[in-house]
Amino acid sequence: MEQNQPVQSEAMFCLEQEAFRYPLLDIPPVAHCPLRIEGGKRYIFSYAGTDIVTLELPEGVSVRCRKGSDGVVQSSPLIQQLGFAAEKEVEAVVRLRVRKDGFCMRPRRAQGPEAILAQSGRPLLYQVNGFYGVWEDILLEWYGTEWNWTGPVCTVSPQGETSAEFRVKLGPSPFLLLIKPRYYGQHLGYRYYQPWERRPNPKPVSGWCSWEAFHNQVTQKDIEETADWLKQLVPYGLEYLQIDDGYEQPLIPPEGGKIQDAWLTPNQKFPGGHEAIISSCVKNGIRPGVWTNSCITNEEAADSSPYCFQQGGKAIRGDWIQFILTCTPDVLRQEILPYYQELSAKGYAYFKADAMRHLLLDGLKECVRRGILCDDEADRRYRAYYETIRQGIGKDAYLLSCWGGLTPCVGIADACRVATDANPNWPAIQMQIEDTARWFFAQRVLFTVDPDHICARTKPEWARTLLSIVSLTGGIYMLSDAVSCYDPSRMQDICRTLPAQEVYTAETGNLDYTFPAFPGITFSDTPEEYAERTQAHWGAPEHFGTLWATHYAAGSRRWTVVCRTALNPLPDSRINLENIGLEPGRPYALYDFWEEKYLGCCEQSIPVHELPLGSSQVIAVVPLQEGLNLIGSTRHVSMDTVSVMDYHQSAEKLSMKVTFQPGQKIRYTFWGKGDWRLHTCQGGAVSLSQEGNLVTAEVLFTEKEAAFQLEKV
Repeated sequence: MEQNQPVQSEAMFCLEQEAFRYPLLDIPPVAHCPLRIEGGKRYIFSYAGTDIVTLELPEGVSVRCRKGSDGVVQSSPLIQQLGFAAEKEVEAVVRLRVRKDGFCMRPRRAQGPEAILAQSGRPLLYQVNGFYGVWEDILLEWYGTEWNWTGPVCTVSPQGETSAEFRVKLGPSPFLLLIKPRYYGQHLGYRYYQPWERRPNPKPVSGWCSWEAFHNQVTQKDIEETADWLKQLVPYGLEYLQIDDGYEQPLIPPEGGKIQDAWLTPNQKFPGGHEAIISSCVKNGIRPGVWTNSCITNEEAADSSPYCFQQGGKAIRGDWIQFILTCTPDVLRQEILPYYQELSAKGYAYFKADAMRHLLLDGLKECVRRGILCDDEADRRYRAYYETIRQGIGKDAYLLSCWGGLTPCVGIADACRVATDANPNWPAIQMQIEDTARWFFAQRVLFTVDPDHICARTKPEWARTLLSIVSLTGGIYMLSDAVSCYDPSRMQDICRTLPAQEVYTAETGNLDYTFPAFPGITFSDTPEEYAERTQAHWGAPEHFGTLWATHYAAGSRRWTVVCRTALNPLPDSRINLENIGLEPGRPYALYDFWEEKYLGCCEQSIPVHELPLGSSQVIAVVPLQEGLNLIGSTRHVSMDTVSVMDYHQSAEKLSMKVTFQPGQKIRYTFWGKGDWRLHTCQGGAVSLSQEGNLVTAEVLFTEKEAAFQLEKV
């Protein structure tokens, strides 16, 4: 076979002067990428049988290439450093390709004035020098010389391969590319992360949870009345109603019963049982979700049963966890598996498994401290508990691990709660935002980040900030107030942030442990006093978690939504475009979502106004192209991934297909030179107005889908 002859299921490489074929592997290895050279100008590196990096030179140009790893980069976890240099300056093209899903990723966390980067639709971000292959769990990053992406988004082949391409200047100074296999699994230490076996479900979750509304006093009537009320939010994207603590039997297990009996037979406040809970959801178009807990609370049963750890004839009590389940295979099969199977069979589609942190750290690790278990055995039993839940609920049910951002849950749980018990007070809300920032490197890679439920009954400006952040970052969007708290203003904010989005992290790196994880550790009586202390700690008001930038690519549209959150009071300032992942020196239109206001155009930086503690500002930043550009929408804070179904823009025409509820209105704002008029409209009525370069189209929906076309006069 000729060296450059294409192959379908395997790749051929030159190794030690002989042709060698590397097959496509089912499991990506911890191994260097071998090199082959085709035609003297293509340097190709293979990983698991896929050409993962290709550097292509112009004809007649030669380079020096170092493909081995010496010195500090020869390490475990493995890092392979590729080095290229040329005698004189020349432009090369680098193609990155992974077998399945992949996306642009900054290989470090935001620093200083930089925004935390997020993405939807696989855009390629300005000067973000990393690319992550999800199936392979491999991170590619590069340094040393000037480079630029050749296109705006990743390319996905019909077979699902994802690729990206950039141009790089080679010269006497070396261009370096690092290959880090098993990046999350080994470099970041999440050893159970094996995306070639199972990835967490990336679906966005939006719903309502009973905890903050009723705590453990919740009743069947509460759930039925709430479900009836929540149906008005279903058209906006609310999907789940999750009943929390309060439906189960007061003792686990009940007297004379099994553990499963506490969960399968609700207490006297639910005379209709699970069937009544589920039917009240289903009839309103809502999917039911359920809370469970790993605690054993019946001391008498724990003392006499074989399923709890004992010493001296008494069950061992762990902090928070009460009595500690042994988590042996027999116990899990007999006591835990049955009720998860039955709850799933009854119709629950969303499961919140609580006290999981306590099961490990306060339970099984208590047995380690007492010399009953070793650490590895405690971890194995803990993971076995998760595996039992997954076996019981099936592969398609959504699993939230509550207080479970721990290594053993990765690969089983779809989402992990990372923040404190939520409440309407500022320290708790601030912690929700800060911990979302800390854990954002995991977003839809290891799991979806859950900042705990949203208490929208707090100060309106605080609620708006949290609603905006959770929606724009794609976290678990779970409201948790008595619905009587939702006055018209709060309802408007909820409707305009529902549903949460399928947003992924666009940066990675280790957790930050240099800042207090719990605001209550300080001696501050007011939010303002705490803000002063945190500002003094960071040395500036714009600390980590203050600035976010979500980059969107949908069809031909490209735009960025910047969210500035006042974790401390923020002054008037400007945000440099490169600090939010955008290329300076080209025109962008700015639109403030909450103020529904055009802010002008910019080419270098964005002006932002003063923000009092807890408030926020959300700005769309839209690169201007020829013709009419959509820059704002009143429907959704993402501006707007929800209602816009189809969008086509040219110099002379703009056509859109949009969706919403009949009888409702959405106002779209456009920027474009010249005069514009309505050409056609179907499924609704469009009122068009224009002032200068701003064109406003208000759509009144008469059908669920409307289509309209604007044309230049």
